[in-house]
Amino acid sequence: VLKSERPAPTDHFDPFLKKNLPVFFKELELKVFFMVPKEAAPGRRTLEAALRYQGCSEDFCYRPVRKTVLLPVEVVAPGASLQPAKAPPAAPALTAKVPAEPASGFWELIHESNPERLLDQGKITLLGLALFGGILTSFTPCVLPIVPLTLAFIGVKHRRRGNFLRAVALVLGMVAMYSLLGFLAASLGLKLGFLFQSRWFLLLTALFFLIFALGLFELIPFHLPPSLHNRLVRMGGEGPWGSFLAGLTIGLIASPCVGPLIGPLLLIAAREQDRLYGFILLLNYGLGMGLIFLVLGTAYAELAGKLRGGRWTYALKRGMAVLMLAPALYYGYVFAKPLLAKPANGLWTYQLEKGLSLAKESRKPVLVDFYADWCPPCQELDKFTFSTPEVRKLAERFVMVKVDCTTDDTQCRQATERYEVVGWPTVLFLDREGRPIEDVKLVGGFADKERMLQLMQQALDKTK
Repeated sequence: VLKSERPAPTDHFDPFLKKNLPVFFKELELKVFFMVPKEAAPGRRTLEAALRYQGCSEDFCYRPVRKTVLLPVEVVAPGASLQPAKAPPAAPALTAKVPAEPASGFWELIHESNPERLLDQGKITLLGLALFGGILTSFTPCVLPIVPLTLAFIGVKHRRRGNFLRAVALVLGMVAMYSLLGFLAASLGLKLGFLFQSRWFLLLTALFFLIFALGLFELIPFHLPPSLHNRLVRMGGEGPWGSFLAGLTIGLIASPCVGPLIGPLLLIAAREQDRLYGFILLLNYGLGMGLIFLVLGTAYAELAGKLRGGRWTYALKRGMAVLMLAPALYYGYVFAKPLLAKPANGLWTYQLEKGLSLAKESRKPVLVDFYADWCPPCQELDKFTFSTPEVRKLAERFVMVKVDCTTDDTQCRQATERYEVVGWPTVLFLDREGRPIEDVKLVGGFADKERMLQLMQQALDKTK
């Protein structure tokens, strides 16, 4: 695919977000330009394309849809006249709230976490984005504080000799780790399951940063036992081999910090099923991330000669400890969040199966709110309806469950398929056995306090 074109969108004022959004009404015509391989013989062909879109009305957001579209094309000999093919007229569609244009700036492209949008930029552009994204990663709280610690661990000295070689070996270790992940993603496809989404991996990462932070605060001893130190020295210690192993470890430990970028990159490698491209794509990312280690490791002798010890070094040490605590606390929270049946306000549980179990135990009906963070009517329900004292009071007679469909994850798919939910917001009422209560539900749009109280009371009356 060379490029794609679409008409200019229409600005539509969203009353909840209080701003104009670029939207397309009714029909939308897309033009896609692609290159045919030279070896392709003339004749009719059928191309398979993946189309991703989302429809919205004034008060309802439908589920994001990904459809496979078959496009009939005819390959002609070089020099033959060409006529653009026209798609058959489509039925009027709902308003689709989609971005107006592909991200044009380099930062916008890096910040784009949707793999479908990233793929639109082309493979060569993605390689540059991966490299630049790796550079940005090195300045995150998960990476920057451990740069000097890592350089000290691999034996970077005040003298120049050997520093460059150690830094290169360290970067090669990081590159090897990410390149291997890219190769595995392309080889295994979507079955990889990505280690970085594992809660237990996040827990280990949180503990890693917590131990470093406590060590920098001098709250715990931070010295390796002599036997372990000697063993590491025998394995490679402060030489190139030890630096390479350190690079492998740092590449793995820092990965959760960059989920919004490395996740789509791995997903792209998985969908492309191109092992070489997946390898090179993540190799570029590793090179970008390792650049700061290479520069500081090589220049360490000059920097150490100019910077003398003093009180500022203690302040720097404490500052690094605070930076270490930030990712430790954040990933500890991410690990613990799914274990919490209810948030701080005590109203909701975010696990459907746990909510159904609580309903059986308490003999209460269930209110299930299917929502998404990007859905304005869903936010209106939270802000103006579920937060009212009257609704919260009556909610004590229910098990209140929220199903988060901000991303199309496994829990969302299973719940929406189970109850045939097609969009957000949708509020369902279930009996104690998890069966939908007939004729009592809210599908799309905003419901004020009175309407919600009416639905809740109807559900209670039907489950007596």
